[in-house]
Amino acid sequence: MTRETFQQQSQLPSLPVPQLEQTIDKYLDAVRAFLSPEEFRVTEQIARHFERHEAPRLQAALVNKAATERNWLENWWDDVYLDGRYPLLPWSNFAGINPRTKRKLPGDSPQLNYAADMIHHCMRYWLELRRETVPLAKNRGAPLDMNQVYRLFNATRMPCRKKDRLVHYFRTDEEGHTPSHVIVLCRGHFWHLETMSSDGQIYSPEQFMQSLQLIRRNSVVQKDVHHICSLTTMNRDEWAEMRERLVSQSPENARCMELIESSVMIVSLTDVEITDDSELMRYSLLGDPRVQWADKSINVHVQLDGQSTVNCDHSNIDAIALLQFMDTAAQGAIADADHWRRTTTPTNFPNAIELVFAVDSVITDAIARAEAAFYQTCNDVDVRIFHYSHMGNNDFRKAKIYGDTVVQLSLQLAYYRLHNRPAPTYETSSTRKFFHGRTETVRSCTQEAINFAKTMLGPTSTLADKRRACKLAYDTHNRLMAEASNGQGIDRHLLGLRRTAEELSKGGCSPKISEPAIFRDEAWKKSGGDGNFILSTSFLGYDSEGSFGYVVAMCKDGYGTFYKINDSSLTFTCTAYKSSSETRLAEWVESIRWSLDRISECFALPNSSKL
Repeated sequence: MTRETFQQQSQLPSLPVPQLEQTIDKYLDAVRAFLSPEEFRVTEQIARHFERHEAPRLQAALVNKAATERNWLENWWDDVYLDGRYPLLPWSNFAGINPRTKRKLPGDSPQLNYAADMIHHCMRYWLELRRETVPLAKNRGAPLDMNQVYRLFNATRMPCRKKDRLVHYFRTDEEGHTPSHVIVLCRGHFWHLETMSSDGQIYSPEQFMQSLQLIRRNSVVQKDVHHICSLTTMNRDEWAEMRERLVSQSPENARCMELIESSVMIVSLTDVEITDDSELMRYSLLGDPRVQWADKSINVHVQLDGQSTVNCDHSNIDAIALLQFMDTAAQGAIADADHWRRTTTPTNFPNAIELVFAVDSVITDAIARAEAAFYQTCNDVDVRIFHYSHMGNNDFRKAKIYGDTVVQLSLQLAYYRLHNRPAPTYETSSTRKFFHGRTETVRSCTQEAINFAKTMLGPTSTLADKRRACKLAYDTHNRLMAEASNGQGIDRHLLGLRRTAEELSKGGCSPKISEPAIFRDEAWKKSGGDGNFILSTSFLGYDSEGSFGYVVAMCKDGYGTFYKINDSSLTFTCTAYKSSSETRLAEWVESIRWSLDRISECFALPNSSKL
């Protein structure tokens, strides 16, 4: 096969630096909706002062940085995650479920059958990536950056005091050796499982099945089994201290740690069987601190009935890369499922080797504290999945409209209806058309979206009024999305200016620059800055049977809302905090349904007459 996976990397454009005046103008447009006229007047003065005085120097330094780095944002964006000292679970990691694994595979042990198939097909993808034969991702014919795929495997977030670091063990064939083992977790036991034979072939599902049977048989629940995984859910400084203690206690501990961190991925054989989608989704992120190594980029949980969930470190990769890979593996497993009907028991199979840590009372006490803190925190998070069956991508294509924009406007309407005020909103936009591009923020709560919500809720509004307001909001959102995906958003640019000021204040440059007032102005946080977006949202693709997932709501009084556009329906995952006096998750879900019903008439969707 042709090596194509990374062949276009050198041809991708560098991430651009937006014009300073453009960013300030857009920022003022974005914050206006959340301020009184007097507050806006003050904020405008602060922003214009920044534009005229501090910002030109910062912009010039940023432009110089971009002239020597193909992606001026890359390291700073990693740092946004790596600087955080909060636990990865639940505050940072992404998790999801794979609906395709609801299909029952032939055989007497659906859990082990699916786990064996999944390991085999994941490793086939891994091997294709090593050989650089994974198809190049494209959007409307244009190549996309493949660095997210490169970072999928053999990756870990290393806990360090003050700031973590990402460690990548993956290499292409041309670059050199890559570890080819996976770690299997079962009832608190760690197992090292090699996936490649001595002649470089991936073991078959039947061979993996034999290994997994031995693992499950020998993973006995014992009182003295210490769940080291739970330590990865601690505050990062605490986990860094415990990790140092573990590896310093014995060479064997250090060896076990290296094998876990360098592994292709983690596979967890759980003892649960959850049939409710909302509960299963909740479990994937919030259910059990003992069933994943939170630092790893890929943790797959396989439950007793074969259904699988996934949990990943978000600092290293974004959701789409992970979910697309998991769908590829699941599709392969289902396509080859008939082999379980005609299989014979192999006589040779990979040897699973248990990894055993030596621990002292300090470590066991830390494990107990970690688990108690995990359950206390995670029990405060509510998760709901719901399906809306009155519209889908087929309808959007017939009407020649963007389904994502329809959903975003519905969310604005739903929030205004429920809370009688606008919500600062974060929507993810992809910047993978640029070298090592990741994401940009689309601030979906525009003045046009608010006017649309008010018009829809107005008792005297005519259908013509509603459609006129909807068209203005729809066009505005589409423009912001296009600008963001083309590297012309505002949030990453403002982050770059802020980080530049921080670096200039630390260096030997003169005069020193204190934090600009634009980032201390209350409008900054009121409009969502510093993680204060009330609605955190993301569109997760069009695959009707594909994986989907979520992160927790960004702030205590907010909602997380993540959605998939299927052929004839929409699927939502919504989250909120039970302790919040502001959020009401069940009512939020119903308000989204109500809004989707009402917005249909604005676009004359085929199903609107049925509502």
